[in-house]
Amino acid sequence: MFYIFFGKDELSRDEAIAQLLARVEDPATGDLNISRLDGRTLTFDQLRQACDAMPFLSDRRIVIVRDLLARFKQGNKEFHDQLVAYLPTMPPTTRLIFIETDVDKRLRLWKLAQDLSKENPPRAFVKEFALPDAKALPRWIAQRVQKKGGRIEPRAAHLLAEVIGEDTRLLDQELEKLTLYANGDPITVEMVRRMVPYTHAANIFALVDAIGRRQPRHALQALHHLLQENAAPTYLHYMMTRQIRLILQVKDLHAQGMDENAIRERLRQHPFVIKKLLAQSQNFTFEELETAFERLLECDIDIKTGQTDPLMAIELLVTRLAAR
Repeated sequence: MFYIFFGKDELSRDEAIAQLLARVEDPATGDLNISRLDGRTLTFDQLRQACDAMPFLSDRRIVIVRDLLARFKQGNKEFHDQLVAYLPTMPPTTRLIFIETDVDKRLRLWKLAQDLSKENPPRAFVKEFALPDAKALPRWIAQRVQKKGGRIEPRAAHLLAEVIGEDTRLLDQELEKLTLYANGDPITVEMVRRMVPYTHAANIFALVDAIGRRQPRHALQALHHLLQENAAPTYLHYMMTRQIRLILQVKDLHAQGMDENAIRERLRQHPFVIKKLLAQSQNFTFEELETAFERLLECDIDIKTGQTDPLMAIELLVTRLAAR
């Protein structure tokens, strides 16, 4: 039997695989009957050898392959055809698990999986793990907290959804921390702001978002919200300069043909940050980013030389940038 687990919700996908392994894995032999293969470099002969091997002191053998089906989008027709021919003849003692982010549903392998999944008993199983959309995310958060034995206020769930977005693995890590911190009490907005480091960064993102959309009123609202959280004007100037610099770097790397993962590795930033920066980079041209740097420099000089009150300087800066 073979499985295709695919989708962008890596957390739910990996949890489902762990549950499957817990059901079929023999505690007496441990990992002796589990093979984990990298589909990006795997050959058909290597895969067949792993699947044809007899289980050791057990009635099942598990073979886990990551990122193989993605190769078939670029071709590899011979490998694909060999695999389609082999799968129906695979030993019944083998459980082959394909783990993918996405699957081309035009592949013959996909049709084979659909057909074999309808047999009785089924010889294939296909499941997609889609990320919850923006509307469903607060409910997903509440359910996740409940699963951990905690509770969360609706406003706190919405704040987490807004700050972290659809990164379910990062959300789960933060929810674990918040549930322990709450110690039986409901997780509140104040707890989220105190314990989740991304809330402050999200407010900077909101400020730069409004600037990028040329919305001076919203930009000033975001600025005043940060000031109400006791952020000093000089700190906000530093954060805005850093943000504009990161946007310029991301925009330049993306223009060179680098994808999101490559940019993340180059800049060593969290996926949440890179995703936001890529979105923000679409709101600025290279010329606008250069102009923003010039105005940030002018503001810095005005503050350091005492020509302008820091609060007034930062408000004027935000207004000028948003109205460019």
